[in-house]
Amino acid sequence: MDPKNDLVTKSTKIDAEQLYREAESISTLWMANDDDGICLFRGEVIESDSPGSGRSDNPEIKPFIRVDGQIEIRKTLYIEDSTCEAAEIGFIAIEDKDNLATLRLQINDVEIFRPPSHISEPESLQYTKLAWSRWYYVNIPRETLRLGQNDICFSSVDGKVGWQLMVADYREFNKGKDEEDSLPTDSHFSVDSGKSWNRERGEYVIRCLLDRHLPAGQLLSRVFDCTDQQNDPVRTEANIESLIFDWNICESAGGDIDFYFRTGSTEILRDDTWSSWEKCGRNKLINGPLGRYVQTRAEWKTTDLLNSPKLISVEFKACFCRESHGDYRIADYRNPQILRSSYEMHFENPATPALQKLRTECELDSVVVGAQTEFEMIQRLHRWAYHIPLNNERSLHTPWDPNEWIDIRRDKDCNILMNKYEKRRRDKM
Repeated sequence: MDPKNDLVTKSTKIDAEQLYREAESISTLWMANDDDGICLFRGEVIESDSPGSGRSDNPEIKPFIRVDGQIEIRKTLYIEDSTCEAAEIGFIAIEDKDNLATLRLQINDVEIFRPPSHISEPESLQYTKLAWSRWYYVNIPRETLRLGQNDICFSSVDGKVGWQLMVADYREFNKGKDEEDSLPTDSHFSVDSGKSWNRERGEYVIRCLLDRHLPAGQLLSRVFDCTDQQNDPVRTEANIESLIFDWNICESAGGDIDFYFRTGSTEILRDDTWSSWEKCGRNKLINGPLGRYVQTRAEWKTTDLLNSPKLISVEFKACFCRESHGDYRIADYRNPQILRSSYEMHFENPATPALQKLRTECELDSVVVGAQTEFEMIQRLHRWAYHIPLNNERSLHTPWDPNEWIDIRRDKDCNILMNKYEKRRRDKM
């Protein structure tokens, strides 16, 4: 054999901590600092209000409704599988100062009571001392939930005044979307103690929280160099002859993890230099042609929501011919690790009229003039956003259009006036 083209076998083992930390993307999986493996995320929220929840910039839309007198509200949540270790009802509400009213919850006709916070949570100052809205949680017996439709009714014991619950108005549901979605119809109200019901103007922010694993998850690993030269200053050429994959998992009774791989001739993922995904078997020889760079994808699935398969480690062995180019000496090199978020960011189109107006009226081109890099431009715009005055009328919430809350004022020389802060924090969010 030509000594310049030695056949080499290289084994690369990646433990769960490294896989989780360096993953290209992770979906519905979890690994805590003291865990020895990656599992399906535990905890599921059943809801239908999130697209429209929050405060609106439309003064006609009131985000809270009172629950007192003969008023009752009903939220219907649909659960495909009611299996869980424990369950809670979560809702956003405001309590009146010195509230004396007890909320009555009826979950599928089972009654549960939530007394005023100064009685039920006297040590929790976030409930008793702060006046704005917040999340409340009420434990419910898991047996009260059932497959399919679950009705959750709220009313005030003896009709006493003291509680306001949040409603996500239907007019807010499709803001920021290219296409309108069909609206849910899960919320109704009664003004005669439940004798008759009417459809609400939105969805109550009432949710069911289930202690169980999600049914599926996925991890996309970072790209690995099969020759294990990713940290070398100079990489030698190599032809990958074969690959073998192995893994260490703890299977649950109703779950498993499937593994897939793809290879490429370039470290950067490109359609023209990378293969398509293939499912790989454990300890099965995969012959070439193969690229020197490999990426794996692991897919979790379980039918037992109380248990999850756990990934401990993944290992692959590559057999390759390494081509030598003679002796050389490294005088200096800079090859820093490139870090990027596993979350795919989506940005607004800068050509939209609102952003063009913001750019022109706030003279943002002059803010970034002279910046040497894109990162320096970002820093300058961040500094500008921190110091630009905001409209006092918009102190409670942020409208969708930034032009509505920027407060442009100019000095005698027509320069835009900026706020100055002696302390770290600015005046508004």
